[in-house]
Amino acid sequence: MRKALFPFLGVLFSFLTSPLWAYQWPVDPSFLSMGFGSHVEGMTLPGLIFTSRGTVSPVAAGEVVFTREAGDAGSLPLWTSSLVVIAHEEDFFSIYQGLPPSPLPPVAGPITPLADIEGTSWYFELFDLRRQKIVNPLIVLPPVDPPDTRPPRILDLVMERDRERISLPSGGETVIPPGVWRFFLRADDPGPLGEGLWFRCSLLLQGVELSTIEWSSLSLVQKALLPEGSVPGEPVYTGDGLVFLGAFRLLPGRQQLRVVARDLAGNLSSRVYPLVVR
Repeated sequence: MRKALFPFLGVLFSFLTSPLWAYQWPVDPSFLSMGFGSHVEGMTLPGLIFTSRGTVSPVAAGEVVFTREAGDAGSLPLWTSSLVVIAHEEDFFSIYQGLPPSPLPPVAGPITPLADIEGTSWYFELFDLRRQKIVNPLIVLPPVDPPDTRPPRILDLVMERDRERISLPSGGETVIPPGVWRFFLRADDPGPLGEGLWFRCSLLLQGVELSTIEWSSLSLVQKALLPEGSVPGEPVYTGDGLVFLGAFRLLPGRQQLRVVARDLAGNLSSRVYPLVVR
Protein backbone atom coordinates (compact mmCIF):
# COMPACT_ATOMS: atom_id res chain seq x y z
CA MET A 1 0.00 0.00 0.00
CA ARG A 2 2.96 2.30 0.40
CA LYS A 3 3.10 3.06 -3.33
CA ALA A 4 -0.33 4.72 -3.12
CA LEU A 5 1.16 7.45 -0.93
CA PHE A 6 3.34 8.82 -3.72
CA PRO A 7 0.68 10.82 -5.64
CA PHE A 8 -0.63 12.31 -2.40
CA LEU A 9 2.83 13.19 -1.10
CA GLY A 10 3.83 14.67 -4.45
CA VAL A 11 0.88 17.06 -4.47
CA LEU A 12 1.38 17.97 -0.82
CA PHE A 13 5.12 18.57 -1.31
CA SER A 14 4.35 21.12 -4.04
CA PHE A 15 2.36 23.17 -1.55
CA LEU A 16 4.73 22.75 1.35
CA THR A 17 7.72 23.95 -0.69
CA SER A 18 5.84 26.95 -2.06
CA PRO A 19 5.96 30.24 -0.14
CA LEU A 20 2.21 30.49 -0.85
CA TRP A 21 1.41 27.07 0.53
CA ALA A 22 -0.96 28.48 3.18
CA TYR A 23 -4.21 28.09 1.27
CA GLN A 24 -7.36 29.18 3.10
CA TRP A 25 -11.00 28.20 2.77
CA PRO A 26 -12.85 30.50 0.33
CA VAL A 27 -15.80 30.52 2.75
CA ASP A 28 -16.47 28.99 6.15
CA PRO A 29 -15.99 25.20 5.72
CA SER A 30 -19.37 24.53 7.33
CA PHE A 31 -20.92 25.70 4.02
CA LEU A 32 -19.45 22.71 2.15
CA SER A 33 -22.35 20.75 0.68
CA MET A 34 -20.58 18.22 -1.59
CA GLY A 35 -17.01 16.96 -1.53
CA PHE A 36 -14.30 16.03 -4.00
CA GLY A 37 -14.93 12.75 -5.83
CA SER A 38 -18.62 12.56 -4.93
CA HIS A 39 -20.94 10.69 -7.29
CA VAL A 40 -23.25 13.34 -8.73
CA GLU A 41 -25.81 12.62 -11.46
CA GLY A 42 -23.67 9.90 -13.01
CA MET A 43 -20.39 11.84 -12.87
CA THR A 44 -17.40 12.17 -10.53
CA LEU A 45 -17.30 15.63 -8.94
CA PRO A 46 -13.80 17.11 -9.57
CA GLY A 47 -14.06 19.83 -6.94
CA LEU A 48 -16.14 21.14 -4.05
CA ILE A 49 -19.67 22.54 -4.02
CA PHE A 50 -20.57 25.15 -1.42
CA THR A 51 -23.98 26.52 -0.53
CA SER A 52 -22.87 29.61 1.30
CA ARG A 53 -23.65 33.05 2.62
CA GLY A 54 -21.31 36.01 2.94
CA THR A 55 -18.08 36.80 1.14
CA VAL A 56 -16.26 34.42 -1.20
CA SER A 57 -12.50 35.03 -1.06
CA PRO A 58 -9.60 33.65 -3.14
CA VAL A 59 -7.90 30.71 -1.45
CA ALA A 60 -4.41 32.24 -1.84
CA ALA A 61 -2.50 35.15 -3.34
CA GLY A 62 -2.17 35.08 -7.10
CA GLU A 63 -3.26 36.74 -10.34
CA VAL A 64 -6.64 36.66 -12.06
CA VAL A 65 -6.04 35.19 -15.51
CA PHE A 66 -9.58 34.64 -16.79
CA THR A 67 -13.13 35.76 -16.03
CA ARG A 68 -16.48 35.27 -17.69
CA GLU A 69 -19.87 36.63 -16.70
CA ALA A 70 -22.85 34.30 -16.39
CA GLY A 71 -24.52 33.57 -19.72
CA ASP A 72 -21.50 34.65 -21.79
CA ALA A 73 -20.60 31.23 -23.20
CA GLY A 74 -18.00 32.54 -25.64
CA SER A 75 -15.69 29.73 -26.71
CA LEU A 76 -16.82 27.51 -23.82
CA PRO A 77 -20.37 26.51 -24.81
CA LEU A 78 -20.66 23.87 -22.10
CA TRP A 79 -20.20 26.42 -19.30
CA THR A 80 -23.00 28.93 -18.88
CA SER A 81 -22.36 30.23 -15.36
CA SER A 82 -19.82 32.83 -14.26
CA LEU A 83 -16.19 31.77 -14.05
CA VAL A 84 -13.09 33.17 -12.34
CA VAL A 85 -9.63 31.55 -12.71
CA ILE A 86 -6.71 32.63 -10.49
CA ALA A 87 -3.10 31.56 -11.09
CA HIS A 88 -0.92 30.80 -8.06
CA GLU A 89 2.73 29.84 -7.68
CA GLU A 90 3.92 26.35 -8.68
CA ASP A 91 1.49 26.35 -11.65
CA PHE A 92 -1.62 25.85 -9.53
CA PHE A 93 -4.92 27.42 -10.57
CA SER A 94 -8.02 27.94 -8.46
CA ILE A 95 -11.36 28.00 -10.28
CA TYR A 96 -14.60 29.53 -9.02
CA GLN A 97 -17.76 28.81 -10.99
CA GLY A 98 -21.39 29.76 -10.51
CA LEU A 99 -20.91 32.91 -8.44
CA PRO A 100 -23.93 35.24 -8.54
CA PRO A 101 -24.04 38.19 -10.95
CA SER A 102 -21.67 40.87 -9.70
CA PRO A 103 -18.66 42.81 -10.97
CA LEU A 104 -15.92 40.20 -11.39
CA PRO A 105 -12.28 41.08 -10.64
CA PRO A 106 -10.38 42.36 -13.70
CA VAL A 107 -7.87 40.14 -15.44
CA ALA A 108 -4.33 40.94 -14.20
CA GLY A 109 -5.89 43.25 -11.63
CA PRO A 110 -5.62 43.10 -7.83
CA ILE A 111 -7.35 40.19 -6.16
CA THR A 112 -10.31 41.27 -4.09
CA PRO A 113 -13.20 39.33 -2.57
CA LEU A 114 -14.91 37.59 -5.48
CA ALA A 115 -18.58 37.82 -4.55
CA ASP A 116 -21.14 38.18 -1.79
CA ILE A 117 -23.35 35.11 -1.50
CA GLU A 118 -26.82 34.70 -0.11
CA GLY A 119 -27.59 31.00 -0.01
CA THR A 120 -26.22 30.32 -3.51
CA SER A 121 -24.58 27.05 -4.56
CA TRP A 122 -21.29 27.42 -6.41
CA TYR A 123 -18.31 25.31 -7.43
CA PHE A 124 -14.58 25.37 -6.57
CA GLU A 125 -11.72 23.48 -8.23
CA LEU A 126 -7.93 23.35 -7.86
CA PHE A 127 -5.85 22.43 -10.93
CA ASP A 128 -2.17 21.47 -11.11
CA LEU A 129 -1.03 22.55 -14.58
CA ARG A 130 2.43 21.02 -14.26
CA ARG A 131 1.13 17.53 -13.48
CA GLN A 132 -2.12 17.94 -15.46
CA LYS A 133 -4.21 16.84 -12.49
CA ILE A 134 -7.24 18.18 -10.66
CA VAL A 135 -6.16 18.26 -7.01
CA ASN A 136 -8.36 17.38 -4.06
CA PRO A 137 -8.60 20.78 -2.31
CA LEU A 138 -9.13 19.13 1.08
CA ILE A 139 -5.46 18.07 1.02
CA VAL A 140 -4.22 21.66 1.25
CA LEU A 141 -7.03 23.56 2.95
CA PRO A 142 -6.70 23.94 6.74
CA PRO A 143 -8.22 21.17 8.88
CA VAL A 144 -11.59 21.93 10.38
CA ASP A 145 -12.36 22.39 14.06
CA PRO A 146 -13.31 20.23 15.92
CA PRO A 147 -10.85 17.64 14.56
CA ASP A 148 -12.15 14.64 12.63
CA THR A 149 -11.99 11.57 14.90
CA ARG A 150 -14.52 9.30 13.18
CA PRO A 151 -13.23 6.61 10.78
CA PRO A 152 -14.77 5.89 7.38
CA ARG A 153 -17.65 3.42 7.25
CA ILE A 154 -17.22 0.35 5.04
CA LEU A 155 -20.81 -0.39 4.10
CA ASP A 156 -20.66 -3.06 1.40
CA LEU A 157 -18.17 -5.12 -0.60
CA VAL A 158 -19.73 -6.59 -3.73
CA MET A 159 -18.37 -9.29 -6.07
CA GLU A 160 -19.69 -9.66 -9.60
CA ARG A 161 -19.23 -12.28 -12.33
CA ASP A 162 -21.39 -13.30 -15.30
CA ARG A 163 -24.19 -10.96 -14.15
CA GLU A 164 -24.16 -12.57 -10.70
CA ARG A 165 -23.73 -10.13 -7.81
CA ILE A 166 -22.83 -11.15 -4.29
CA SER A 167 -22.86 -8.75 -1.33
CA LEU A 168 -20.32 -10.18 1.08
CA PRO A 169 -21.12 -10.45 4.80
CA SER A 170 -18.16 -9.70 7.06
CA GLY A 171 -19.07 -12.45 9.50
CA GLY A 172 -19.25 -16.05 8.30
CA GLU A 173 -17.60 -17.58 5.25
CA THR A 174 -19.04 -17.06 1.77
CA VAL A 175 -18.77 -19.95 -0.70
CA ILE A 176 -18.03 -18.90 -4.29
CA PRO A 177 -16.72 -20.61 -7.43
CA PRO A 178 -13.15 -19.89 -8.58
CA GLY A 179 -12.38 -17.54 -11.46
CA VAL A 180 -12.13 -13.84 -12.21
CA TRP A 181 -14.39 -11.63 -10.10
CA ARG A 182 -15.01 -7.87 -10.24
CA PHE A 183 -14.99 -6.06 -6.89
CA PHE A 184 -17.00 -2.98 -5.90
CA LEU A 185 -17.11 -0.96 -2.68
CA ARG A 186 -19.68 1.19 -0.94
CA ALA A 187 -18.24 3.34 1.86
CA ASP A 188 -18.52 6.84 3.26
CA ASP A 189 -16.82 9.10 5.80
CA PRO A 190 -19.02 10.75 8.48
CA GLY A 191 -16.65 13.62 9.29
CA PRO A 192 -17.26 16.98 11.00
CA LEU A 193 -18.48 18.53 7.72
CA GLY A 194 -21.14 15.87 7.26
CA GLU A 195 -21.17 12.64 5.29
CA GLY A 196 -18.37 12.63 2.73
CA LEU A 197 -16.07 10.39 0.75
CA TRP A 198 -13.21 8.33 2.18
CA PHE A 199 -9.72 9.34 1.02
CA ARG A 200 -7.94 6.02 0.39
CA CYS A 201 -9.18 2.44 0.27
CA SER A 202 -7.25 -0.80 -0.28
CA LEU A 203 -8.44 -4.30 -1.14
CA LEU A 204 -6.17 -7.11 0.12
CA LEU A 205 -6.23 -10.86 -0.46
CA GLN A 206 -4.37 -12.99 2.09
CA GLY A 207 -2.61 -9.80 3.24
CA VAL A 208 -1.39 -8.91 -0.26
CA GLU A 209 -2.61 -5.64 -1.77
CA LEU A 210 -4.71 -6.10 -4.90
CA SER A 211 -5.69 -2.47 -5.45
CA THR A 212 -5.72 0.94 -3.80
CA ILE A 213 -7.95 3.83 -4.84
CA GLU A 214 -6.90 7.27 -3.62
CA TRP A 215 -8.79 10.55 -4.02
CA SER A 216 -5.73 12.83 -3.90
CA SER A 217 -6.34 13.95 -7.49
CA LEU A 218 -8.16 13.20 -10.71
CA SER A 219 -6.51 12.68 -14.09
CA LEU A 220 -8.10 12.66 -17.54
CA VAL A 221 -7.54 9.14 -18.91
CA GLN A 222 -9.34 7.94 -22.04
CA LYS A 223 -11.84 10.82 -21.78
CA ALA A 224 -12.70 9.99 -18.15
CA LEU A 225 -11.66 11.59 -14.86
CA LEU A 226 -10.06 8.88 -12.73
CA PRO A 227 -8.66 8.91 -9.18
CA GLU A 228 -5.23 7.50 -8.40
CA GLY A 229 -5.10 3.71 -8.70
CA SER A 230 -8.31 3.25 -10.70
CA VAL A 231 -8.54 1.08 -13.81
CA PRO A 232 -8.31 2.94 -17.17
CA GLY A 233 -11.27 2.19 -19.41
CA GLU A 234 -13.52 1.31 -16.47
CA PRO A 235 -16.08 3.67 -14.89
CA VAL A 236 -15.15 4.81 -11.38
CA TYR A 237 -18.74 4.43 -10.19
CA THR A 238 -21.56 2.07 -11.03
CA GLY A 239 -25.02 3.49 -11.57
CA ASP A 240 -25.93 2.78 -7.95
CA GLY A 241 -22.84 4.53 -6.55
CA LEU A 242 -20.41 1.64 -5.93
CA VAL A 243 -16.69 2.29 -6.57
CA PHE A 244 -14.95 -0.20 -8.87
CA LEU A 245 -11.83 -1.66 -7.19
CA GLY A 246 -10.69 -3.99 -9.98
CA ALA A 247 -11.03 -7.53 -11.34
CA PHE A 248 -9.00 -10.37 -9.83
CA ARG A 249 -8.73 -14.15 -10.12
CA LEU A 250 -9.59 -16.24 -7.07
CA LEU A 251 -8.10 -19.74 -6.81
CA PRO A 252 -9.63 -22.70 -4.93
CA GLY A 253 -9.11 -22.77 -1.19
CA ARG A 254 -9.93 -20.74 1.88
CA GLN A 255 -9.20 -17.08 1.24
CA GLN A 256 -9.51 -13.89 3.25
CA LEU A 257 -10.37 -10.53 1.75
CA ARG A 258 -9.76 -7.36 3.72
CA VAL A 259 -10.87 -3.79 2.98
CA VAL A 260 -8.96 -0.96 4.69
CA ALA A 261 -10.31 2.59 4.41
CA ARG A 262 -8.62 5.80 5.56
CA ASP A 263 -9.76 9.42 5.67
CA LEU A 264 -7.64 12.56 5.35
CA ALA A 265 -7.34 12.88 9.12
CA GLY A 266 -5.71 9.44 9.28
CA ASN A 267 -8.67 7.61 10.84
CA LEU A 268 -8.73 3.95 9.76
CA SER A 269 -11.39 1.27 9.46
CA SER A 270 -11.08 -2.33 8.32
CA ARG A 271 -13.37 -5.26 7.54
CA VAL A 272 -12.53 -8.88 6.83
CA TYR A 273 -14.48 -11.13 4.44
CA PRO A 274 -13.70 -14.90 4.71
CA LEU A 275 -14.21 -16.89 1.49
CA VAL A 276 -14.31 -20.56 0.55
CA VAL A 277 -13.46 -20.80 -3.14
CA ARG A 278 -14.51 -24.15 -4.65
